[in-house]
Amino acid sequence: MLTEYQIKEKLLNEYGTKVTYMEFYRDVFPIGSFENSGEYEQGKANGILCSIKDRKGQNQLIFDDLEEIKSHVDDDFVLLSPIAYFGKRRSAYNASLLYGMVFDLDDVGEEQLRWILGRLDNPHFPRATYIINSGFGLHLYYLFQNPIPLYKSIHKRLNALKHEITRLIWNKYTSRIHVENRQYQGVFQGFRMVGSCCKDKIHRVTAYRTGEKVNIEYLNQFVGEEYSIKSLDYESSLTLEQAKKKYPEWYEKRIVKGERRNGRWLIKRDLYDWWINKIKTDPDLRVGHRYFCIAALASYAVKCGISEDELRKDAYELKDIMNNLQDDFSDDDIENALNFYQESFITFPRAEIEKISGLNIPINKRNGRKQAQHLKIARFARDLNYEDENGWRKGNGRNPKKEIVLEWRKNNTTGKKIDCHRDTGLDPKTIRKWWNE
Repeated sequence: MLTEYQIKEKLLNEYGTKVTYMEFYRDVFPIGSFENSGEYEQGKANGILCSIKDRKGQNQLIFDDLEEIKSHVDDDFVLLSPIAYFGKRRSAYNASLLYGMVFDLDDVGEEQLRWILGRLDNPHFPRATYIINSGFGLHLYYLFQNPIPLYKSIHKRLNALKHEITRLIWNKYTSRIHVENRQYQGVFQGFRMVGSCCKDKIHRVTAYRTGEKVNIEYLNQFVGEEYSIKSLDYESSLTLEQAKKKYPEWYEKRIVKGERRNGRWLIKRDLYDWWINKIKTDPDLRVGHRYFCIAALASYAVKCGISEDELRKDAYELKDIMNNLQDDFSDDDIENALNFYQESFITFPRAEIEKISGLNIPINKRNGRKQAQHLKIARFARDLNYEDENGWRKGNGRNPKKEIVLEWRKNNTTGKKIDCHRDTGLDPKTIRKWWNE
């Protein structure tokens, strides 16, 4: 008797053309897409795969011959996105070109696959360039005729387009998971590498060609006007290559080495602890959102200055909770989600985390107070602390800002810059200027 994986393989063979994993990735990344190994004069980006072997993770640059894919295809767990990056970190900040848009459908059986294949010629359902059998689910790849430059100004628009198409593709006929628990993923999401092992460690991820490459205009047909992308032009006066020439030190630190920017203010760890507790106690936690709950935890860890070791320990302690929902949440899933422990995800918006995690995140009301009331109380406390003649105001004018900062630090030896800003109302740049005087 055929297994569900074998049944899906048989169906895909009937409707598509099976290709090897190297043929697939050569189609995703045509010759000339990346730098050659050892050559860095062309100014081209490279692919990056994320691999885990013997519980050790690494990011590996992919050069134009794609040989690195062969070297890691037998690793325990491998992720690869249809994206080219500058530098060695697989982050949104370093992303250069998007070669395709990918949609992940979970819990797809024979009936659901038949429905999808039966609509390959339906003009109301987008025809994928490739359908990938990932084991329990499918990955639908829409490869672009020409890669899309991943300018920062277009990230949100691409994500909005992808989210809206997800609503069309992930429906009651294409997955056994209820549509209320569908997974919304951004364009930077990684996917199991074709050719590598499925989650069951028995079968391999396979690829079937089912259509032609597309352009953004084709995808626009399946969304409303407000979600369509009308222009892919760069919306800044300075390109990354120009920035590389104009600011070589910045380029070396931020793009090549992936160092964090200085002067970023940390949020108190309360947010991080609150999210852990929410995962543990929220009755709305669902199977399809487990990965993104851990990914959001990694994002909050960066925001709150939590070490990667502490984050990893906390993430693995949540594994039993995830498996209580469905016994298939693995170490690979956790390690993959921990890739969100990057500087580029500190601005991950609340609404986006709420959507992908499926958990409600109330807007911070400052302990129930509105902003005006909160500021009134903070300023009252400030004036109370500086009520003597050498305090906050002296005569008809202010003390020099330097003295205000130094006096505040004297009275708040364990205080942080953010606390000083809230109490004094001084500009953060001014506080940083005099902080270590």
